[in-house]
Amino acid sequence: MAAIIHPIFFRSAGSFQLAYFAKLKSGKNLKDAELFCFLAAREPFLKLQIELKVLASNVSADLTRQLDSARVLLCATEDLYSCASIKTFFHRCLQYGNFLNQSTFAAGASGFALTSLLSALNTKGNGPTSNIRLVDILAENADNKIRSAVNVLSLLESAKKCSVDDLEKSELGLRRSLEKSLKNVQECGDASLFAHYSPIIMDSITKCGQLTRTLKKIRDNELRLKEYYCGPTMNLEAILETLYQAFKLFQNALNVR
Repeated sequence: MAAIIHPIFFRSAGSFQLAYFAKLKSGKNLKDAELFCFLAAREPFLKLQIELKVLASNVSADLTRQLDSARVLLCATEDLYSCASIKTFFHRCLQYGNFLNQSTFAAGASGFALTSLLSALNTKGNGPTSNIRLVDILAENADNKIRSAVNVLSLLESAKKCSVDDLEKSELGLRRSLEKSLKNVQECGDASLFAHYSPIIMDSITKCGQLTRTLKKIRDNELRLKEYYCGPTMNLEAILETLYQAFKLFQNALNVR
């Protein structure tokens, strides 16, 4: 049978107050729900204790996971800008593309946008070469330097599973929660709660700062990649996905040689 809760501790629909139970001298003969309220009324910081316990149990794992994801994205965005084999790959794409287009209006191009990379790699020749794609020509004539470009695939595969937008939202929400909890524990007046939880909260706020700085670097790298790959309208996720698909095509073409 469901416990009947005294109507006096309902302030409004969905909420209750403990003032009634704080005045009781004994919890004898109270139902389970009422007994809980009786005991809770004698623990003024019970709600805060529960909130802090939940926060402390989850914040470390959450921050570790977010920092790991951010480091993967940072590493990927730096490699995609500075990797010599990737630069060689794109230079060869341009060279062979100009060779194939030498009798067309597209001959003599000085570069191309990342948005056209996949279609360019899949472009086929005419006549006897109608089944040969640009990526096949790249693979057939690839030296060790350009072959090593596919080594970035494992990093790209990990990075494209991460979202900088989601990380920024999570960091903002977590930081606000930590700041609120720190304020509550500072103002509650309970020395033991403050001594136990304030170091945990402060350490987590410091890690949030590290995460914020890493995300800022990622955003800066995103702007560089947009300019470098001539993709001003592409976000980081689109850049990572396009490059992953491109190098996967190249890897598959290498494997059939």
